[in-house]
Amino acid sequence: MEDESIIELFFARDEKAIEQVQQKYYSYCRRIAWNILKDDRDAEECVNDLYMRLWNSIPPNRPQSLTAFIARLTRNLALDRYKAQQTDKRRAENACVPLDELDECIQGDSGAAVSELGDAINRFLRGCSQESRKIFVSRYFFAMSIEEISAKYGISSAKTRTQLTRTRKKLKDFLIKEGI
Repeated sequence: MEDESIIELFFARDEKAIEQVQQKYYSYCRRIAWNILKDDRDAEECVNDLYMRLWNSIPPNRPQSLTAFIARLTRNLALDRYKAQQTDKRRAENACVPLDELDECIQGDSGAAVSELGDAINRFLRGCSQESRKIFVSRYFFAMSIEEISAKYGISSAKTRTQLTRTRKKLKDFLIKEGI
């Protein structure tokens, strides 16, 4: 079923919308959650929570891209669960979120609003090469491992690490120049 039809099912408050999302996006969402949490049960719970979040979000929202909307919701749910685990000091050594790598670029209290920072990062990424942008998004949005990124784009792990390091340095310089 096409995404627009699924969105129409949500607007009609038809429970088949959830079934269609489950059929079409289950593996995709589970992978996003697992990349962040590194735990099968937690990833499964995030995907289940996603269905309720979608039901409550559509309507009133009408996403332009259902895939991107679902990815963002799944990622946010997984990050919330990860943060809760860190707060509780549970299984912290098992979960590794690559967002920690961005600490060198984005200082804890930069004074910038989250939306301002997001807009700046989007502007920065538009100025990057397509390869750099894909690698950056794979690592820091989808939380893919270096090995997964290397396999996906057919490049060595060393090149992936180097590309990420250079992109982070450029991002830091860009944010400083932007005053963020």
